[in-house]
Amino acid sequence: MSHPDKDCCAELMILAKKTRNIILYGSPGTGKTYSVQKFANLFLQKQLKLSISLNPQILQPLKWHEIIALTMYLRIDQQYFTVTELVEYNLIQEYFKEYWKYWGVAKNQMSSEIWTTLKNHTCPNVGTDKHNNEPVPYLFKENLQEQWFLTKEGKEYIKVNLGEVIDSLQLNKSKLEYYRKIVTFHQSFAYEEFVEGLRPNIDDNDDDKQIQYKVVNGIFKNICQQAENDPDHNYLLIIDEINRANIAKVFGELITLIEDDKRLNEDNEITVTLPYSKEKFGVPNNLYIIGTMNTTDRSIALLDIALRRRFTFVELTPNPSLLNNILGEVDLKGLLISINQRISALLGRDYQIGHSYLINVQDLDDLYFAWYYRIIPLIEEYFHGDTERLRLVLGDTFVKPVEFDIKIKDKLKYLGDLDNRYKIHKFELLNQDFVKAIQEIISI
Repeated sequence: MSHPDKDCCAELMILAKKTRNIILYGSPGTGKTYSVQKFANLFLQKQLKLSISLNPQILQPLKWHEIIALTMYLRIDQQYFTVTELVEYNLIQEYFKEYWKYWGVAKNQMSSEIWTTLKNHTCPNVGTDKHNNEPVPYLFKENLQEQWFLTKEGKEYIKVNLGEVIDSLQLNKSKLEYYRKIVTFHQSFAYEEFVEGLRPNIDDNDDDKQIQYKVVNGIFKNICQQAENDPDHNYLLIIDEINRANIAKVFGELITLIEDDKRLNEDNEITVTLPYSKEKFGVPNNLYIIGTMNTTDRSIALLDIALRRRFTFVELTPNPSLLNNILGEVDLKGLLISINQRISALLGRDYQIGHSYLINVQDLDDLYFAWYYRIIPLIEEYFHGDTERLRLVLGDTFVKPVEFDIKIKDKLKYLGDLDNRYKIHKFELLNQDFVKAIQEIISI
């Protein structure tokens, strides 16, 4: 089965060929922000290639594993690499020219050489390999998605052994942040922050220190101007929690301009005159807008209709298949499925819990932390004041009624139904009863 993160990025890459406005939506913990970040790396990677001006003599003494490790180390915007990606990087191609020249290796063998080198310098599970009676430096690891990354030991190896090489390279690094901007919407976010607005300014050279107001660009106007001035590259604006702001107030008259066919140089191009600067403004067609929204905050049905009709929506749902690890007698996959079935029945599918709440759980200590400090507080928020339904989700073992003295109950009965007060029972860390209580949730 393919990895859902891969599936999401692949879907976004396909959609980006059709539209420039996309929103990822889903319940908490389904990996919306993470997926957008991965997409940004994938989408912009071709324009992030390292531009290097170097003397071939610098590369000649190096070995294949050092060139590959150096490439990964210098790519600060990327953590994971496929062999196909590594082949395309300038540093490796420059080195291969020398390698090909001196060792007679055919160019079509490049991928094979890289893959073999990665394997030879990946630490085995058992034993310690030797190479020519010398310890092999283990620099790389491979994840389940067949992506390679530089280990902590690999980074240390680079610092110790290749520091002079790094200093010798004339590097011109294009950083991801140059092409990608991130903003988080909130309830008080306004047009003046997003597009442009007036800001007070005191001129230090003015003896009277009078306050003057000047027009200051917002993040959207800035990246639009940047993209318009650089039509050969794509730009990406990520709007986290896009549904939390008042869209009409934030976008204003620009909401129409972001439509694919209304962009600059498109068939139905539209420009407007901005209210503060009086500048003519349009949205360039090389700017992509990717938003995320949490469906528990506001459902799509309630989302601003002006936003809905201008964006393509991609849903991310909880994926229990990622939780294949079983901790002793606790099946994490079964736990997530059981909880979400109950929540869906009582509240609706928008309130399910995402797999990220349990994906990093490696032992019972991790589960204890995730359960009491992440999952239970979220579920309590969902069912605030509704003890009965909270008990249906978490079970009687975790949801205990608060016991009051009979005299206190009689004296305070006018305050409400004291029988409906509850508390979350907290087991001692790694208590076997905690495991049994979790198992009860899974088995019902």
